[in-house]
Amino acid sequence: MIKFRLICKECDLSFDSWFASSQEYEKLKKGNFLSCHNCNSNKVEKNLMAPKIITKTSLKKTEKKFSK
Repeated sequence: MIKFRLICKECDLSFDSWFASSQEYEKLKKGNFLSCHNCNSNKVEKNLMAPKIITKTSLKKTEKKFSK
C-alpha cells in the first residue's frame, strides 16, 4: 500500500488517498476513476509529499511513548 497526497486542480482541495501501488494510481488516473470528493472534478493530481525520516531522537520518543 502507498499513500499519496492528492490535490484537486479545480477547487484546490488537498487530501490523502491510499493505493495498492504507484502503478495502480496511474491506472486509475488514466481511466478517469479519480475524482475530488468536494467538487467531483477529475482534475486530481499527485502533490509533493515529504518523506517521514526516522532519526534516533524520534525513535527514542516513540519507544518512550509505547513503553509506558
